[in-house]
Amino acid sequence: MVTRASIGAGFSMIRVLPLGLDGSVTDALALKTVQENGRRGAYCDYNFSIAATSTNAEQVRQVVADVGSLFIPFNHLSGNISKVAAITAHFSVWPNDKTMITDAKSTDLASILYMAVLHGRKLHVSCVTTEDDIELVALSKSKNFKVTCDVSVYALFLSQREYPGCTFLPSVKDQKALWANLSTIDVFSVGSMPYQVAQVVGKDAASPAVGIADTLPLLFTAFSEGRLTLEDITSRLHDNPKDIFHLHEQTGTSVEVEVDRSYTLKAADVWSPFVGKTLRGGVQRVTFDNRTACLNGEMMADAPHGNDMSAHSKAPPTPDIRSMTSPTLPAQPDGTYDRRQSLIASKAPSRIRQHEAPSGQSPTIPHTYPFNESIPALHPSLPFMSLSLQEALAKSPFKQRHILSVSQFNRQDLHLLFTVAAEMRLGVQRQGVLDVLKGRLLCTMFYEPSTRTSASFDAAMQRLGGRTVAIATSHSSIQKGESLQDTVRSLSCYGDAVVLRHPDPSSANTAAKFSSVPIINGGNGSIEHPTQAFLDLFTIREELGTVNGLTVTFTGDLRYGRTVHSLVQLLQHYHVKIQLVSPSSLALPQDVRQQLVDSHQLDVESDTLTPEIIANSDVLYCTRIQKERFEDPAMYEGLRKSLVIDNAVLKYAKSQMVVMHPLPRNEEVAEEVDFDQRAAYFRQVGSSLFFCRDGSTVVSRNVC
Repeated sequence: MVTRASIGAGFSMIRVLPLGLDGSVTDALALKTVQENGRRGAYCDYNFSIAATSTNAEQVRQVVADVGSLFIPFNHLSGNISKVAAITAHFSVWPNDKTMITDAKSTDLASILYMAVLHGRKLHVSCVTTEDDIELVALSKSKNFKVTCDVSVYALFLSQREYPGCTFLPSVKDQKALWANLSTIDVFSVGSMPYQVAQVVGKDAASPAVGIADTLPLLFTAFSEGRLTLEDITSRLHDNPKDIFHLHEQTGTSVEVEVDRSYTLKAADVWSPFVGKTLRGGVQRVTFDNRTACLNGEMMADAPHGNDMSAHSKAPPTPDIRSMTSPTLPAQPDGTYDRRQSLIASKAPSRIRQHEAPSGQSPTIPHTYPFNESIPALHPSLPFMSLSLQEALAKSPFKQRHILSVSQFNRQDLHLLFTVAAEMRLGVQRQGVLDVLKGRLLCTMFYEPSTRTSASFDAAMQRLGGRTVAIATSHSSIQKGESLQDTVRSLSCYGDAVVLRHPDPSSANTAAKFSSVPIINGGNGSIEHPTQAFLDLFTIREELGTVNGLTVTFTGDLRYGRTVHSLVQLLQHYHVKIQLVSPSSLALPQDVRQQLVDSHQLDVESDTLTPEIIANSDVLYCTRIQKERFEDPAMYEGLRKSLVIDNAVLKYAKSQMVVMHPLPRNEEVAEEVDFDQRAAYFRQVGSSLFFCRDGSTVVSRNVC
């Protein structure tokens, strides 16, 4: 029950306390019993400890290699030690390289800290709740003692004011002291405090799983309120626990959290004191051992099982895995930067996805496997879809729908698209080719030049087991004067969907009117480019972890830039500020601009990219001056170098700002920027494969 709740809440590794209501792990026989119970089907990795008593030092010596730590209880639910002197013998049998944990408080804590110092041992203080104890730990650290500590997340959000009968909770004064000493706290934990609160509320409320599902939402709610940073959360749920307890590396494991989603917590099978409260941070997907274990709170039928990692003592050497919050990355041999593909893929992120892998308890950041390595060749015998992908597609609202404009879609639809894209990425990384669109045929018709859009749809269909028929307008009946509607009618007889790019602004609607299969708009004149906008929004989430709270700056040709028009509309679903920088003759169309005014998102308009605008930008979205849109070549020549992004411009930018471009580029982004870690435009292209695949699937698979 606990491991199932843990993996669903984003914890892929838990440390199991050795004390329970009915028994304790104090010797080899008891340890063998819990080990056998664990082998019956845990849903996440786990790590056992052994409890110290006044008489079991020799028994502890016998199982040192099979447990992760020694727990010295003073204030637990049962089995506590009454005197510090009673555990002196354990300091002589417990190895120096393994952590000793205690929940001692007040004078007991001072005494055991003194003993640890005398013996030169590392000591971790668990479940700190009072001002005196957190200040004692802080003082010990200032003296360079080997001491670390954790605080139950419940202690940060509940106090004796809310539950006067819960004397184990901090007082209001104590709680303020915990927040004031945040830098002293090494780990955020669940601990036994939630269970104790539930016991006071009533027997029916008490469950071993109480508090687990509350942990991430409470922390991300504090982040949204400005009380915590993302680094505060990731360091105390992943980095520090991994170092303190020598936890193993979990490759192929990741957690995706939708940080900016606000919701009211509803009553569920497991009691929570926060029911009815508005929280943020919903766990969307948990990937464990390279398989989706949990999706939107639902456990997958084929979810993998965890292992007993108690015997793991020290993390082995691993490939370079960058910090989730690092603003800089090491260069690769070719001079490029290996920026993260995302936590929703089984890859090592270099920026926080804000879908963190929590681990107080410790899920870890997965290793990077470049997408273009070791992909199996196309083969007629194709792997089947995973259950998680099947379930995501079953919820698709896109059945038999055209994709003509971003205005068709709401935020929930976008959420589904991102979910399907992530599932497909995982599937292709594991298997190379899927059978999602086996037997399906996609027709593509591009009346304007295209490299990335046409190639990505073609590659996406083949990766999903489908096929494409690409119609070259230069060799088609268009040259004989055939109308668009006749061409579309014909193509719809051959394929299951049609991708169309056309210079006429009304082309997408015309095609939809006459087609018997779904039309996917690949660009209609200078009006819209929906699939590119989906990709752009996806890229922003991947690079910066969230869309909410960002400042997005659009530069270049905003008048004819159809990708800008579509993305601006999608950003209406988020709390963002938008800055517009373009020559006056290439300003954003009035109707699109009015949308920004009405939504109160328009922050700055300028014809010059000033240092202040750059400094305030989280996303710099560049577009080329489109020569093909100008009737007067002289006007184009006068504008083509008016806005250029180079290193001199980027020196004013934030270290974690990203530069995006729908491509192709001309001179608006200097090639020297390619070597800057903030240049995201080629990573943007890489994601297009998954997004064209996503769009094709949710339409094509549901046609018949």
